Amino acid sequence: MIRLRLIFVFAAAVVAIRAADVAPAEFKARRAELIRRFPDGIVLLHARADWLQWNSWAFREDPSFYYFFGGGDYINSILALDGASRETWLFVPTKLSRMADEFFPRPKPGADSAARLGIEHVSPWEEFVPWLERRLASSPPPVLYVDDTFDWWGKRRVGRDIPESNPPGLDPIVDAQLLWRLALERRWPNAKLKSASDVIEEMRSVKSPAEIERMRAVGKATVGAWLRGSIAIGNGDSPSQVQAEVVRGCIDNGAQGPSAWPEVDKSLGGKLLVLDMGCDLDHYQTDTCRMVPASGHFSPEQKEAWEFYAAAYRAGLAAIHDGARRVEVFDAMRREADRRKGQLQSELARKLAAEISDPQSQSASKNWLVHSQGLVTAEAEPEILRAGMIVAFEPSIEAVPGQYFNIEDVTLVTKDGYEVLAPLPYDAAAIEEAMRPVKR
Repeated sequence: MIRLRLIFVFAAAVVAIRAADVAPAEFKARRAELIRRFPDGIVLLHARADWLQWNSWAFREDPSFYYFFGGGDYINSILALDGASRETWLFVPTKLSRMADEFFPRPKPGADSAARLGIEHVSPWEEFVPWLERRLASSPPPVLYVDDTFDWWGKRRVGRDIPESNPPGLDPIVDAQLLWRLALERRWPNAKLKSASDVIEEMRSVKSPAEIERMRAVGKATVGAWLRGSIAIGNGDSPSQVQAEVVRGCIDNGAQGPSAWPEVDKSLGGKLLVLDMGCDLDHYQTDTCRMVPASGHFSPEQKEAWEFYAAAYRAGLAAIHDGARRVEVFDAMRREADRRKGQLQSELARKLAAEISDPQSQSASKNWLVHSQGLVTAEAEPEILRAGMIVAFEPSIEAVPGQYFNIEDVTLVTKDGYEVLAPLPYDAAAIEEAMRPVKR
């Protein structure tokens, strides 16, 4: 037990090593592949525009713009990848409002910037509309492709047919991807617009070696940050104090901040608590979760239920490999739960087992996920897993009213199996040891 404690303390003390930047040649290869996928059109990607809404720890570029072009001072720029000419254009604002102009010095239009950036053209954004008018006047006119599905989670939960930021009859006022598509449709109503999101999602889902190393680095920071949060719960801190410790843990371990505001149950009570969090390092983000006892110690009933749940989860995790289907991961967890459920003694564990075993239960049918991670915490929900994907298997269950069970890992899919990039404890005893209060 002492040795285990030392391992976790060591993980919290080590600053995550930053992986090398993605090479310019990799961005160039991604652009070439996207152009190859859309030879009949032009892919139009808009850089981040709402710069005043940036997180306090870092400016987050639009994920797809970053994926194909990298990070830099590209606020409000437009990336155009032309399938006919196989050329890349970057249209950059020449003048923004005073503060934006000072904070984001864009590349200057011209051949020098184009050569430095490894593309064919860098032009002032005033030339974008005339350029696109000329391209649309060609015969046949190009199809305009856009990435219009940033919020995969929102699309999964509520759909996208009705923009919900305004009542019917009014244009939406949120969702930059949707507004970009709407702006193009309004300006060129006769142009054919199509979504490139499925192709972009497919390309982003399989990570390159450089991306995997970046996720490995942020995974190290995530382990240290989770430990800080678990110790804060063990100390009896309030939910807000726990969240602050997680944020501090991300930063102290080399990340810029959390990938999203840490999720901690607001009512500590005597429950098992969700500690759902991740860190953000140079555009890449993790999402991981464990349950911890509010008291710092599992009751016998909680221990039986948690360890049953964790064992079933790990059976699902073991089903992850190149070529595995998402449903196979779910089935493996259910089979293990069925194998073990006859040994359960407590009412909580038996009710949890019933929810896991029933594929038609609300929890299992709606809240079981295998979602990918990378430039955002939940990028997509792949049906078939491929080597190089980084996913989180997240089987969320409400065993009894008010008592949820959740668990997920930063999991790299490999040819023959998987690798957890942010290893956290599964056993109740190890979680209790990680939560042990410390003197301040």
